[in-house]
Amino acid sequence: MCYIDSATEEFKEMLRLFKKGMMTQLEQVRRGENLVLRTLFHEEISLTSKEIADKAELTPPRVAAILLSLEAKDEIIREMSTTDRRKTFIKLSKTGRSRVASDIERNVQKLNFAFEKMGEVHTKEF
Repeated sequence: MCYIDSATEEFKEMLRLFKKGMMTQLEQVRRGENLVLRTLFHEEISLTSKEIADKAELTPPRVAAILLSLEAKDEIIREMSTTDRRKTFIKLSKTGRSRVASDIERNVQKLNFAFEKMGEVHTKEF
């Protein structure tokens, strides 16, 4: 594994470890659709809007507005619970999953580019 791949993997692990810390603060700047999409993407299961609000640290009304927007773009699918009609589950559509996957890939490419520009020594120091 070359140093770029190694650094990218280490950076991904850092993001996971500091999710509730610094990275959450950075994500608060751009709260919205991407945050909801990524929450659904990483959970890999259907969630209620309340669960999304809790996991994404958003208010339920904000999540409701975001879900309406995402539904209009065909990026999520709403499904009624078969056991409790009061519950609606939300999951990513193929379009939504594709959008998140391409965003993640684009971010990895940017990281690789930055690590390449930094060079092996500075990347390891980072």
